Order: sequence, then structure tokens, then C-alpha cells
Amino acid sequence: MQLKILENANIQRLMPLVLLAVVLLLGLMNFKKYGISWDEPMQRDMGLLCYDYVSGVSNEFFSIQNKYHNSTWELFNVLPEKWLNLTDGRSIYYSRHLLNFIIYWVGLVFLYRLGRLFTGDSWLACLGVLIFVLTPRIFAHGFYNSKDIPFLSFFLMSMYYAIRFVQKPGFPMLTPLLLASGAVFGMRILGIMIPFFMLLFAFFYGLSNRKVFAQWRWFLAYLLLYPLAVFILVPVLWPDPVFHFREAFSMMSHFPYDDPVLFQGEYIKPADLPWYYVPVWVGISVPLFWVFLFLSASIVSFYLLLFRRTRIKQLYSYFLLFLVWSWLPWLMVVLMGSHIYDEWRHLFFVYPAMIMLILGMLKFLFSLKLKWQIFFRTGFYIIFLWQSLVTLLFMVRNNPYQYVYFNPLAGKNIHLRYEMDYWGLSYRQAWEYLIYQYPESSVDVQFETPPGEYNLAWFTASELKKLHFVDYLSCRYFVTNYRFHPVYSHTEKIFTIKVDGLEIMTIFTVSHE
Repeated sequence: MQLKILENANIQRLMPLVLLAVVLLLGLMNFKKYGISWDEPMQRDMGLLCYDYVSGVSNEFFSIQNKYHNSTWELFNVLPEKWLNLTDGRSIYYSRHLLNFIIYWVGLVFLYRLGRLFTGDSWLACLGVLIFVLTPRIFAHGFYNSKDIPFLSFFLMSMYYAIRFVQKPGFPMLTPLLLASGAVFGMRILGIMIPFFMLLFAFFYGLSNRKVFAQWRWFLAYLLLYPLAVFILVPVLWPDPVFHFREAFSMMSHFPYDDPVLFQGEYIKPADLPWYYVPVWVGISVPLFWVFLFLSASIVSFYLLLFRRTRIKQLYSYFLLFLVWSWLPWLMVVLMGSHIYDEWRHLFFVYPAMIMLILGMLKFLFSLKLKWQIFFRTGFYIIFLWQSLVTLLFMVRNNPYQYVYFNPLAGKNIHLRYEMDYWGLSYRQAWEYLIYQYPESSVDVQFETPPGEYNLAWFTASELKKLHFVDYLSCRYFVTNYRFHPVYSHTEKIFTIKVDGLEIMTIFTVSHE
């Protein structure tokens, strides 16, 4: 019996290590496959200017509009480029994509640790990691989205350390909490929610553990040191903290982006998008069973908080925290009229809380002593494995375009109703086709959106000699990712990229007759 228990314990210790190692290996094998997204060159330029400011070279950093948009992470993001003296586009963006995936992976580590802390169950914590990894859009964003993925990971780290700090106040947890929460503020001003979430958790956790309230001096220390940590880790605040905080809040609550986005068949400006924009996007872009589990978990969590408080006495503060973390940011967006666009990526950071609610629900349901428990567990595992397999096959089949994932709720004619490759990463493969495979020695070509230009960074000057960029009226070939035009009248196609039958990139031959 002791040997069996030991073997089970060893398996539980080994399982998360193997799972995380496999994901890391997959990332190392795939980070070179993704193109350059719409935002990356602008974000890189900001990081370079922030580096020049911090190193005392120039103050040009303060003249750019997006200086409040993730400058802390972008400063770190350019360090490999600076320290390794990377000069060509290929090596620069490889380094960025690798670093971005690493911070995604670190987020997975903390997701496991948070799940283990919450449920006390390694199996359930690993289940949470699987749900996260098998969310195709977020997995793909993990390579090139240097805004939303680092914010997600650092927010998750901050919340983990906030909970640990409440449970055991002291310097060992105070230091990483200050570093993580200070840095996350520099990535997006929504990071200011960390102290609020920590105090919320501390209050309700203290109701079942009165010793917490006796440690109020530690909480006061954090609140006093938090502004200092933010100031140190957010260079944009250094010249005038009060002024730049007000400017950052104003810009981030109503970011000056006015291009229309395709939503339910209509092009709508971000300021005019309906309140249900985010719920719809979550509902159609996350695997269907994960959506069902989250909605069920939200309902079960409300039920437990209202009617079964004594049963979950030790976990009450967790359930409350994860419910607030899951739903409050979206409600704030709606109430403040903040600009959200290009799916729900701005709120990716709530996804770990959604997963925690799922794990909490499963822990509760699995603990019930009911006659049908065996049937419930068996049914759950069958559906979970089916959804995991279907999702994994999609991700493998459409690598590296997992970010164009839709579940069955999206319906038919998806390309006419929702954004497809709005990032424009598929331009990389289009250029590779024209340069390396298309038989003509010279190509007169034009492209639709800026990522067409950005993805030229993958090629050498000699390779680019084959492409001659002319205006649309003179071009022989037109390359499009359908960003603002879901349908084109050109009929002859020499190259297409499809994601499960939906075209996201096409090279047309153009007739000017």
C-alpha cells in the first residue's frame, strides 16, 4: 500500500514536469514559423526608444503616441537585440517570438501553481494547463503578441503571489509580489487591479482565518511600497508620475483606434461596438466544451457562494476572487465605454480565472458522494478527451494559423461575419511562395495592409529583388489577407492559405482591362 501511494505521489510530481516540458519543446520547435503581426514593428520601435531613454541616449520615447502601451515589457523585449547585436530582421523577430513564447510558458507554470494551490490536486491543476494550451488562439498569440500575452502572464504571476502573500505575509512573498505587480502596471494600466484583488481576497480569507487581520502591517507595507515599485519599473512615469499616470489612464480607457472591425457581418468602429462584443467573441473562439465548462462553473460558483458557504468555507475567498477576476474587467470595459477591438485579446488576462472556476467546480462535483458519480466522471473524461483531440488536430493541421480558430457556434460564412487573419501574419508565407516557388523571375505586386511590408523583414535584399512593388493600377499580382475586404472580385488565384476551408490569404492575378 505504501509503495502504491509513493508511486502515485511520484506520478503526481512527474506529471506537471512532463506536461510543461512537452509544451516548452513544442514552443522551441515552432517559434520560427510565425509571421510578423500588425503591431510588432511599432512595439519594437517603442522598446528601442525606451531603451535609449533608460540608457540616457535620447528622450524621443516621450514623443510617440503608444508610449503607455506596454513599454515595460518592450524594454525587456529588445534586450536580446541590443546585447547580442542582432541586425537582420529574421534574427530580431526570431528573438522576439522566442522571448514572447517563454513568457507565455512561464505563465503556464504559474497557472499550474495557482491551480495546485486552489484545488490541492495536481491532476486538476494539469487539467487547467491542458485547457489553456488547447485554446488555439491564445497558444498562437503566445509567439507574437507582445501586448496581451505578457500582460496575461505577469497578471497571473501577480495574483499567485498576492494569494501567497495573504496566506503567509512576509518578505519572501512581498518581494516577488511587488516586482510582478509593479511590472504589470507598466504593461497596461489595468494592472492597478492587483492591489484591489489582493485586499478583496485578504478580507474574505481573513473571515475564516482571523490571523490574517493581525498581519495588517504587512498589507500596509505593500500598499505603501506598491507605488514605488510601479515608479521604478515603469520608465514612462519617471519625469512626472502624476501627469503620465493621468495620460495613461485616459489613453488606455479610450485608446485612439478608429479603424472599423468586422463583427456579425457589419464593419463597426470600436467606439460603437455593442456591449456583447466580448462575450460573443469568447463564445465563438474558445473550444465549445471549454465555454460550456466556464458558464457552468460560473453558475455553480454563484450557487456555492450563496447557498453552500459552509461546505466551501476554506475555498470561499478563492471562488469569490476568481468570479470577480473573470467578470469585473469586462463589466468595466462596458461601463467605461473602453475601446475593444480585434476579438477579445485585450481581456485574455481573465482566462486563467475562468479556468480556475472550472477547476473549482470539478473539485466540488467530484467530491459529491452520489450514485451517479461514476457516470458523471466517465462522461466528463470522454467529452474532455474528445474536445482535446479535436482541438489538437486543428492546431496541428493549421499550424501556424491557430489564431484563426472558431468553434461551431460561429456558424456558416464565418469570413463574411468575423475577422480572420487581422494580424496579417500569413503575408510571410505568401512572400515565401512568390520568392522561392513561383516560376516567374520578376513579379509586379501590391499588397493590401501594412503587415505585407513588415513581413518582408524575413528576406535578404537579394531575395527581395524578385519582387517589384508598384501601385494597384499597375500591378500584375495582388496579395491580401482580407482585413477590410472579406470578398474580392478577382477570380484567378495563384496561391491561397486556408484554415479549415476558410481563405485567410490569397494572391490574385489582376487584369486591368
